[in-house]
Amino acid sequence: MALTPQMVMANVSRLEGLLREIGTLAGPLAGPLAEARAQQGPGKWSAIPECTQFGQRYAQTLDTLARSLDTLSRDVGTAARNLLDNAQAMERVDDDTRERLMALVRSAEASAPAPAAVCTPYDIPAGQDALYSASGTEGTTNGADTNAFGRSS
Repeated sequence: MALTPQMVMANVSRLEGLLREIGTLAGPLAGPLAEARAQQGPGKWSAIPECTQFGQRYAQTLDTLARSLDTLSRDVGTAARNLLDNAQAMERVDDDTRERLMALVRSAEASAPAPAAVCTPYDIPAGQDALYSASGTEGTTNGADTNAFGRSS
């Protein structure tokens, strides 16, 4: 699938939206989440096995939530970096292609033969043969005067 400027812009918009959503979730949760995580550990919950198990699951859930939010932010950043790298590569390809095309045009123009100016007796307007006559005896046949194109004057 070819990457187009429109696709890049659409993906930038999507990544901006994702980052806003993550910020909307993570921003307000950052303080309380960090505080709740810091309060976990031995002695927080009663020694009753059910309470201890709940405390462990709760602490694990808080850690998973924090890691998930961090992972989401990193993933959006990675996607943005990849998109930027691809867009820059696309620009380089465009620049390389443009340079190659310009070199091709220059080469074609330099190697193109100059158009040959060919004039035939048919190119001389009627009645203007005398303007193109050769002087002297060159081009004469049987003693008759002929012009440069072999026409009799």
